[in-house]
Amino acid sequence: MIRTQWKDVWKRTPVEDFGTFKSMYEKYGTENYQYWCAQMPPYKDESGGWAGYRLDGKEETTFKRYGNKTGWSLARYSRHKAWIHPTLKIDGKQVILVANAQFDVGTFGTVTSASVGINTVARLNREKRRKARARAKKKYRTNRRTKRKYRAR
Repeated sequence: MIRTQWKDVWKRTPVEDFGTFKSMYEKYGTENYQYWCAQMPPYKDESGGWAGYRLDGKEETTFKRYGNKTGWSLARYSRHKAWIHPTLKIDGKQVILVANAQFDVGTFGTVTSASVGINTVARLNREKRRKARARAKKKYRTNRRTKRKYRAR
């Protein structure tokens, strides 16, 4: 039994196997398994299809640096905890859920929720502050002589 998260609820769940997203992907591949975000797990929508946030998507989705969506997901979430859901199956395949893989789902336009927007804004603000500190460090760099000159006496 491990501590797992389904949507926003944490609970102890008996699972068949667990590990990091990368180790589970290397171990099981995509032949009999699908990979989904634990906070946005798959559910049936009105049209009868599956909705949620899938990490191993269509192979025709391409990224310049990573090749496809699966490569991008592995690069982004490789160290996140993943586990095989004990009962959930989609199209005859078992589902492997990956924890905390939803925070940048706005990239693909699949989820629009307040929490995603707030987290994206917070991330952008952190990056902005980091860049400003780096610029200030370069701009106001002083040599030893100047530091000695203004040292408290």
